[in-house]
Formats: sequence, structure tokens, C-alpha cells
Amino acid sequence: MRNRIKELLDNKGISQTWLAKKLGKSFRTVNMYCSNTIQPPAKALEEIAHILDVDLPELLSKEKKYPIPEDKEPSLLKEPSATYHTLPKPVIKPSAYSKVKYLIIDDLKFIDVPKEQVIMSFVSTCIEAAARTAKCSYEAIYKRMKKVRLIENYIYPCYDGLHTESRENLAVDILECLEMWEKRMNN
Repeated sequence: MRNRIKELLDNKGISQTWLAKKLGKSFRTVNMYCSNTIQPPAKALEEIAHILDVDLPELLSKEKKYPIPEDKEPSLLKEPSATYHTLPKPVIKPSAYSKVKYLIIDDLKFIDVPKEQVIMSFVSTCIEAAARTAKCSYEAIYKRMKKVRLIENYIYPCYDGLHTESRENLAVDILECLEMWEKRMNN
């Protein structure tokens, strides 16, 4: 995940020092956020989005860390026995097709599924991790998330950044965000 904090600060003419003061963080921490050396936790991302008056997904870049030149991009192969050897490691471009496609790269079999299915699977992982950390049922966490619309307004649009976190950090971030949204809803 990469964030766009520096780009947004530059566009708005705001300094990193000013943002650090608003967040109650050191300049060094904000500078590391801006240079993508470290990524801010979910709570800090939400605060930054609020301070910069942008939607949370706007803070996160959809840019791939290692983009593949279009002429090197593997196409989905019709035959499961085909191979593709020009990339150093397996890379799959999400398919717009509804059918499941197969791609064989260096004797490893990959199934290309629609991104919607991958994200929904991730949402269930978020619910499970949060429930285990909070020591309550999955159903209870799901109902709380649904009530404040956390899934469709935070987890789903921020998937690209959230899915890179460890399960433990993800659970903590999700629970902090859930509690913060519940407090905001009750006020």
C-alpha cells in the first residue's frame, strides 16, 4: 500500500509540520508517513482524511508498487497447460470475465477470480479477526459494523491498503475504527 498524503499536502499548500501539530505526532512520524517509509494506522488515516477534507480512499494510492509494462503483462491463457516465464515472480492481473480462468507460471497453478470475491473474502477475514480480538461472536461484530456502515464505507474502499496489514494489526485497527464510528454515531 502506498498513501498520497504528501501529494495531497502539496496540492493544498499545507506543510508536514502543520499536519504533525494537528495530529499530535512528531514531524519525523508524519514525514515517514509522507515518504511511505511507514504507513499510518487506520485511526491516523481517518484523522488525516478528516483534516485534509478528503475521503479515506483518496489517501490511498491504487498504483501498484511494481507496475508491469503493458507489453510484458500476462494475458489469461485459455489452456491450463500453458506457461509464462518472462516475469521473475507470479503476477496475475484481475480479470473482467466472470468465468474462472487458470494461469500456470513456473509449475504453479493460479486461479483468477473476480476482485469482488477476493474483497468479500477479505471482509469476512476482518470480521473474524475483530471478533476473536474482541472475544465476541462474529455475528455481534458484523451487526456493529453493519450499523455504522463500516464495511461499505471503510473496509471495502480501503481494501488495497488494509489487506497488507497483519491479521493482528488489522483486528486492532478495525476495532479502533469501529469504536470511533460508534461514538460518532451516538453523538
